[in-house]
Amino acid sequence: MVKFLLIINQKGIVRLVREFNTRFEDTFFLNNELIYGIYQQLNNFKNKSRNYFQIHTAERDITIQYRQYASLYFIIGTENNDTKSIEENLILIHELVKEIDTNFQMKSCELDFIYEYDKINKIVDQMNFI
Repeated sequence: MVKFLLIINQKGIVRLVREFNTRFEDTFFLNNELIYGIYQQLNNFKNKSRNYFQIHTAERDITIQYRQYASLYFIIGTENNDTKSIEENLILIHELVKEIDTNFQMKSCELDFIYEYDKINKIVDQMNFI
C-alpha cells in the first residue's frame, strides 16, 4: 500500500509531497529529516540497477521505489517490501509521468510543478495510489 508520493529534483528540492492514509491511526508524517535521508540514499543508489531501497526509522521500515525522469525523481514510499508491489509501483510512477506529459502536450518540465501546482495535484488525485 502506497503511503506517500514525493517528487524532488536533483538538488533535493521538494516539488510535490502527498501522503495517503486510509485510517486515522495510520498517520504517517513525512518530515524534512526523512526527505533528506531519502535524497541521500538516492544519491548513493542512482547509478545502480535497482529502483528501490529501504530506510529504517525508529517507528517503521519504509521501502522506497523511485524513477528518474529528466531532472525529477518520482518517489513512492510503502511499508511492505513485496517485489510484486515494487513492480506495480514503478508502473504506477510511469503512468503518472505519462498522464502529466499528456496534460501538458508532451512539454512538461520542472517549472510546471511550480507554476501549475493545482493542475499537477488534480492529476495526482485522479491516479489510484491507494
